[in-house]
This record gives sequence, C-alpha cells and structure tokens, in this order.
Amino acid sequence: CPLYTTEGGWLHIETEALVEDALAAKAKGFRGSKVKIGKPHGSEDLARLTAVRQAVGSSYEIMTDCNQGFSVDEAIRRAERLRDL
Repeated sequence: CPLYTTEGGWLHIETEALVEDALAAKAKGFRGSKVKIGKPHGSEDLARLTAVRQAVGSSYEIMTDCNQGFSVDEAIRRAERLRDL
C-alpha cells in the first residue's frame, strides 16, 4: 500500500482541486497526502487544509511542507494553528 503522495499540493492550486487530488489518492490506496503551505496569510493555509481534512476524514494523514519558507517562529505559529487538523 503506498504511503503518501504529493500530487497537487502546490500553492497555486485551488482548494477544490486539492480536495479532489486527496480524494483520488485515498481511492488509490494512499494513506496520506502532503500539501504545500506558505500562502501569505495563515488563514488561507488553514482553509485549504480544513477543506481537505473534511473531505478525506480523520484517518487519512495530511502532511504539510513549506519548502523551508518560514522562520522558526513563523513555523511554530502556523503549526499551532494547524495542530487540530
């Protein structure tokens, strides 16, 4: 069983497409998806990830990757906002 995929996780991809990509990966047997984060406002990342979480359910892993785009302080702030997802 494949572990995870990063298909469709780039910042320019609309939320609906992220959800579709995650659902397709789940249907193919993936256990999780990696989603890029790093929008100018953390609320944008939160909205995108919340939509994916609601679509795939709580047992599907969602990983995030900011490509080293945050300072340590910013990474901690954003991680705290995303913790419950």
